[in-house]
Parts: sequence; C-alpha cells; structure tokens
Amino acid sequence: AGVILHRRIKCFGAGESAIEALLPDLIRRGRDPLVGITAHEATITLRITARGRDEQECLAKMAPTAETIRGCLGPLAYGTEDDEVEDAVLRAVAAAGRTLATIEIGTEGRVAALMAQAQARAAGTAAAGATAVFRGGSVFAAGCALPAWAGSPADTAATGPAVEALAERARGTAGAAVGLAVGAARPGPEGRFVVDIAIADAAGVERVEHMLGGGPTLALSRASKTAIDLVRRRLAERAR
Repeated sequence: AGVILHRRIKCFGAGESAIEALLPDLIRRGRDPLVGITAHEATITLRITARGRDEQECLAKMAPTAETIRGCLGPLAYGTEDDEVEDAVLRAVAAAGRTLATIEIGTEGRVAALMAQAQARAAGTAAAGATAVFRGGSVFAAGCALPAWAGSPADTAATGPAVEALAERARGTAGAAVGLAVGAARPGPEGRFVVDIAIADAAGVERVEHMLGGGPTLALSRASKTAIDLVRRRLAERAR
C-alpha cells in the first residue's frame, strides 16, 4: 500500500548529455526519489518519481531534489509539468509589462505559431495578463521580395545585421516593446547551415547565430524554440 507520485521539470537551452552532466549523482538507478531524463524536439524533461505512504510524504521527498535541479540548472529550467518554452516566454513578457511581435524567414512560421498557441492557452487559464502579449508575427518565404513596410533588406535573403533591422521593424510596425526576427538559412561551418536570430527593444539589439542540425523538422523546431527562448533570457538579464 502507498502512493507513487510524479513531477516534471522542463528545461531548454542545452542537450540531454549536458543537462545530465550538470546534475551530479541525481540521475542514477536506485535513487529515491528517482530522476529520469527524456528529450523531445530539444526540450528536456526531468521526471521525479517518489514513493511514500501518501502524497504529502512523496512531496516532501521530492522537494530537495527539485531544489537541487533548479539550483544546478538555473535559467535552463523554465517550467514544470505541461509547460512549453513558449508558455514560459509569454509569462515572462507579461510579467515584465511588455509586448512581443515577430518576423521570420528561416523557420517557416513556427515562431508565430508557437506564440499564438501559447497565447490561446493563456486565454483559457487565469493568466489574463498574458492574453494580450503577442501582437502577431509576419512570415516570409526565403528568396521572396519583402513588402515596403519591412524596409531593408529588399528580399528575404536576410542574414547578419539585416536581421537586426527586421527585429526593429517587427517591433515598430506592431507597436510592440520587443521585436524578434529570424533570418534566412545560410551556409555555416562544417557544411552546416545557420540562421541569425535578433531581438530588439528599447535598450538595443542583440543578434546570435543558431546552427541548424538534427534533420529538417527537428532543426526548424529547435531554431524556433531557441529564438523564442532568447526573449525569456534577455528579460531575465534585464531583471537582475
């Protein structure tokens, strides 16, 4: 007789092996509570399982392990249970009193879709402050001409500094506090492709390179989540 209880901590920003290396002795057979690790489309889930006489005993067993995980992983641990990266980003933008708009070329609309889905989920919960956060996203196919409102560059072969301009344009045209842009894929090192991701707000523009890898579907999913998560990390830095 007894209870088996599960809790999940969700992580993003490092691979499965890197996450495991940051958690010394937590992921091993026979541990109580047990910690399992799985990966899906670059999101890492740590599943804590405890056995006890009742739920309260299980929760008491889990608490130190959950605290250790969060202490070791810091901002890599973004949420719990069914949280997705985009849900955490939506909450972070709402908590900062900001709004977000996007322009994307190299991710086939995945960034806008994820944020729209997160906003729809928030609308069905108590997260009322998050329901007006995402102002919308513009999606362009690589190689096509950009409309006049998108400004420079003239076409969607946008890479490097041109992506910074698109992030500013996303922010300005939608009247959002934060603009996020993902450029077109371009050749990178070792025969791989990279996309430039830029985020713009009142404090300036930041641009990072993201290397695509893991097959076409996984590569675009990972790139989209990386772009979205950049917003969460930037807001966290601003808050410190």
